[in-house]
Amino acid sequence: FELLGARGASIPPNGSVSIPVTFRPTDSLRYNDRLCLFETRCYTVDCIDLTGKGILETFRYSPLVMETENAVACGSKLDTVCIVNISGSTQTLTNLTFVNPTGKYRLVDPVSIPSTMTINNGDSVCFILEYIPNDVTADRADRAYLRYKNSGADWELQMIGTSATPKIFVTQFTTYGIVEVGDTRRQNLTVENTSSLAITIDSLTIGAGFTILSTSRVLPTVLQPRDSLSVEVEFRPTATQTYNAQLTAYSSDPCVIKGTGDLTGRGIIMELESALSLVNFGYVRPCECAERTIELLNGSLVFDMNVDSLWIDSTGVPGGRPQFFSWRSKYSPTGVVPYTIPPGERDTVTIIFCPNTPADSTTTAVQALLHVKASGSQWSKELETFIIGKRALTFAPYPKLVQFPAGVVDVLSPVPRFVDVAIPGYAVNPSQDTVVIDSITFEPDDRVFFVMAPTVFPFTLLPGQKTQIELRQRPRAPRDYEARMVIHYSKPCPGFDTTVLVKGAGFAQPRGLTFAYDLVRADPDTFGMVSCDTLDVPVWSSITIDASVVDVFLRIDFDSTQLRLLGISSPLLSNSCTSTTGGITYIPAVNLAPSPYGGIAVVLKNFCGIDSLSPFMMMHFVT
Repeated sequence: FELLGARGASIPPNGSVSIPVTFRPTDSLRYNDRLCLFETRCYTVDCIDLTGKGILETFRYSPLVMETENAVACGSKLDTVCIVNISGSTQTLTNLTFVNPTGKYRLVDPVSIPSTMTINNGDSVCFILEYIPNDVTADRADRAYLRYKNSGADWELQMIGTSATPKIFVTQFTTYGIVEVGDTRRQNLTVENTSSLAITIDSLTIGAGFTILSTSRVLPTVLQPRDSLSVEVEFRPTATQTYNAQLTAYSSDPCVIKGTGDLTGRGIIMELESALSLVNFGYVRPCECAERTIELLNGSLVFDMNVDSLWIDSTGVPGGRPQFFSWRSKYSPTGVVPYTIPPGERDTVTIIFCPNTPADSTTTAVQALLHVKASGSQWSKELETFIIGKRALTFAPYPKLVQFPAGVVDVLSPVPRFVDVAIPGYAVNPSQDTVVIDSITFEPDDRVFFVMAPTVFPFTLLPGQKTQIELRQRPRAPRDYEARMVIHYSKPCPGFDTTVLVKGAGFAQPRGLTFAYDLVRADPDTFGMVSCDTLDVPVWSSITIDASVVDVFLRIDFDSTQLRLLGISSPLLSNSCTSTTGGITYIPAVNLAPSPYGGIAVVLKNFCGIDSLSPFMMMHFVT
């Protein structure tokens, strides 16, 4: 049954409409169907039963309907249909027309349809046609008709062709997620033959960022219907970006087709992260050290992060003083670089600030720059952190420079110099601690500068108080002297201060040195001696004798009833003394002889290197 007219109609009230229906049986059977009407206002459905019976009296088609099935989509298929005269008499076919709506059929024999044909009783006429789908995108179903007239009736021979399209299915959407640059992630994709035909997979291609590692079958390979192969694909990003690509499978048999599947992934680079660009220590006592920390995060879950170098300097920092800062870290406890931070871990870098600077209110601020140079997979980076702290002025000596005029060698300066020591106010010393000074020394200690007052140590310095230190010099040679006054203190914490610089000089008297007994000394020197033992008495010079070669004459007197002089030794006998005027080298020697004035006369001949820091000879006595 076939509707010939429109498939919709408007019916006026109390009106009617005719619906033309054509009955065209293909065999001698009874056919039943229903014509259903869908009313669009009240949404009702009414149906009319249709029935008809086909009879074979004039013509019979062989086959009844020419069904050309499963023609390869890129190929063609021949088929034959015949019109058989079963009427008992000769029949004439007129107005023959080949209706080919989709153009997918081609007449092979005859190559064209005549307008009129005659078929004797019992004879037939056959038509050979080629069905050419020519469409690899989808399975097709195409119809064609051979229409003619006979004895005033309309006749139709039906032809139906269907195609079989080879299809390749590739896993449609595969996401690899976020992968670090330098790392890889693998997944298995499926290439499947979803058609009814065997197909040959010739090759596979894939886009940038992805690599085909292996296939479950060696290519080319034949996939039967519903058969498949597995493809292992690796995602290896090389930059921070999103990668979109396709896995494409190519086939040339039975048709040239391809199947594609989308892949996506994102590459990222996890660099060194540090949240601090400034570290402030505030006020710190010079006898203490303060610590601050910064975190270095390795955000990568796969790769180590290398700290290639870490250093503190004053680059770009006016007045920077990096020497008062140091560092250590969790993964480098001794501060040695390079070192490694494992994946997903953080390194705690500890910065140590020890502001043992001179007690000068104009230079209490100490600042520098911390540099961290790190690298990892596909990246390298340098971070900078500004670090600053202040030295608390626990106490402040003044003046910072003490200058003595040149004085006579071995003579105490007649005029002293003074240094005031006080605890500054809250602006530069917020803690206002009590200070206990234990002693005062000089570095280097040439035994030239002396503290005359205070004479009692330790002493305490309270906030608001001031203590005066009296200094004198006694030169030991005609030269310049320079030393740092070292103030040792135990509170508020153990430490020392070298802010004050002391300078002086000595000159020799015109007629040499004058020797005399120390008449001020109350008690004579006493040497304890054990019977049958040896008494060693060292002899020093009170000054440095800076001549290149010198002879020393002296007399040793002692109680000869109690002591006997064994001899005299000298650490300077091994010296080789060269005269700066004549260039002659002399060998030192010691000569002993009885003195007409009593005791022993000693001559140290050709000596050099005599100073006041060590004995130039040693006397040895026995009982």
